[in-house]
Amino acid sequence: MATPSPNISAQAQDIVIKLAHGRRCSCGHSVNHVMVGPQADYGVIDQVVQNVIGVSRPPLQLSFRCRVCEEVLLETQHPVVLDSFH
Repeated sequence: MATPSPNISAQAQDIVIKLAHGRRCSCGHSVNHVMVGPQADYGVIDQVVQNVIGVSRPPLQLSFRCRVCEEVLLETQHPVVLDSFH
């Protein structure tokens, strides 16, 4: 089975797939398709600290977006998934 992202833990992958409930974008891609990838959303302060100091924190939210049609299949704030992108 394909995975949502190569840098996401196995536990986080399972959570993402369960949260997506088999949703597909208008192109027909599911959340575990190679053309769907995570996009981290950080707060303004977190972006400034990350760019200036180089210290990163987990994102506030992750959006899994199709790279072809730009449709968002899943937005999550699940702590296990967010910690995988720290």
